[in-house]
Amino acid sequence: MKGLKGRRGRPAGIALSSVRMAMGQLGKDRFRTFLSLAGISVGIFCVSAAGAITQSIQKTMREGIEQFGGDALFVEKTPMEPDLNEDGVFRWWKYVSRPEVSWREYRDLLEDRPESRGLCYAACYGRVVAVDGDWSSLIRNGLSSGRGFTEAELRDGGYAAILGADASEECDNGYVTVGSISVPVIGRFERSGINSVGIADIDNAAVIPYTLARKLSGLECERSVISVQPGSFGADAEEYLRLALRRTRRIEAGAEDNFAVNRLSFVMEEMDGLMKMLSRLGWIIGAFSLLIGGFGIANIMFVNVSERTPEIGLQMALGAPAWSVAVQYVCEAAILSAAGGLAGLCLTWVLCLLIPAEAVDISLSAEMFAAGMATALAVGVTAGLAPAISAAKLQPAEALTRN
Repeated sequence: MKGLKGRRGRPAGIALSSVRMAMGQLGKDRFRTFLSLAGISVGIFCVSAAGAITQSIQKTMREGIEQFGGDALFVEKTPMEPDLNEDGVFRWWKYVSRPEVSWREYRDLLEDRPESRGLCYAACYGRVVAVDGDWSSLIRNGLSSGRGFTEAELRDGGYAAILGADASEECDNGYVTVGSISVPVIGRFERSGINSVGIADIDNAAVIPYTLARKLSGLECERSVISVQPGSFGADAEEYLRLALRRTRRIEAGAEDNFAVNRLSFVMEEMDGLMKMLSRLGWIIGAFSLLIGGFGIANIMFVNVSERTPEIGLQMALGAPAWSVAVQYVCEAAILSAAGGLAGLCLTWVLCLLIPAEAVDISLSAEMFAAGMATALAVGVTAGLAPAISAAKLQPAEALTRN
């Protein structure tokens, strides 16, 4: 008896006893346990999956933008920031008639500041991208094979093309068809995947000199851009570009710009806001599931207290303090909840494995795993408090006489 009392009175003995009881409960009524732990599993899955997805996308997009520098500027036809009216409708009619940024406007900028570096012009013709200037500052994919464009090829319109990593089907015996002619392939880009930030999907494109594109017929420009790297025009680059384009296009004083100077940092700010909203949505959905799971675990624990009332009375009669009984049931609830949390995290891990890394490299970080387990344990402890208190308040004589 003394040994039993001493063993059960020690915290380690109480913890071991709680683990055994919890494991026994998991197998005792499997259907009831499954229903209760399903809520915890779904809740932790929603929270951890949303967190893993948002963290991975933010990291990938940030890496892509950092390749350019957050202060990189893009002179384009339309602004990145949506121009919405009072009804939340995009004012597309303001931009549909705007002219695309032209190669001549790029050349004017280059002639005005010939010493500037990091200045590039690019025009997109479907899966063909034509470039001029410092094209490697816009297309940051490294070369997996071959070489880049020479200055002579860019200046004179040399017949040369660099293919994206996934554009192999476009290549025929070392040539790619652009417009109505075959152009020799001089190199291939490395795959950028979701990391790609630029005018087009370079992985599926063929890149040629713009001066070559000017010689070809049958190409219709879908989008063009002048990219300017930080420091190319000094600290006042954005204002300088605005004034230079207004002067080139002869826009009268007071009239609205018919072009936009976009900054990549705006994209990151918008992405951060979107990811925070997605993360909150995951927490909201997860919170409802966790609430249901918590009620389920509390219900299991109340049933356990009722079924094991004589056992509780015996423990107390042998000298077990009330707090040890309470801790026993709180530990049992926490273990049950942790089992559900672990199942939810395993589902998230499987989801990370199923999503191809080429699409988006999603991983379950150690911080997210720890946060998920901590949340599950917190739900379990909270759910087990009321049943544990009710068990601790039982009187030994009364508990022993209950059937």
